[in-house]
This record gives sequence, C-alpha cells and structure tokens, in this order.
Amino acid sequence: STGGAGGAGRAYSIGGSSTYYAGGGGANGFANAGGAGGSGGGGAGSPNPEGAGQPATTNTGGGGGGGWSYSTPAGGAGGPGIIIIKYPYNG
Repeated sequence: STGGAGGAGRAYSIGGSSTYYAGGGGANGFANAGGAGGSGGGGAGSPNPEGAGQPATTNTGGGGGGGWSYSTPAGGAGGPGIIIIKYPYNG
C-alpha cells in the first residue's frame, strides 16, 4: 500500500511571509509510493521495501521519512531545529 503523508508543521509569519516548521515525516510505502513529507520540512517515505526514508530539511525541526530494511535501520534523519524568538519593538 501507499505510505501516508506526514503532518503539516506549524506556520509562523516572519518578515511578512508565512513559513512552516516541524513537519512530520512520510511513511514507508511498502512496494508503492512513499508518503510525502509534511509542509515544514518533513522527509518523504521510502517508495520500496528496501529503501531508506528521506531526511528532513535542515533547520526546520521536521521529522525524517520512514523506511524499511531487513539488515539496517533505514529511517531518514530528522532535521536540526530552529528557535524563533518574538519580542516587541518600538522603533
């Protein structure tokens, strides 16, 4: 069956444009398409039973995509996080 998609991350408006962070990783798609990574940096799942999941996008805090392997772990790596600090500014 086809792997499920990762969940959408949280949207933040920084500098007037909206950006997503911390999207979920897609699931492995045992012999079919892997699930897409969630908006916000999630990695896609492997499209076959012996493939590795895709890594998450760097600096988004997203989850790695799911994979499968009989001999070694094959999940994609999660992305490094980011810290967002919001403070009032009277300029």
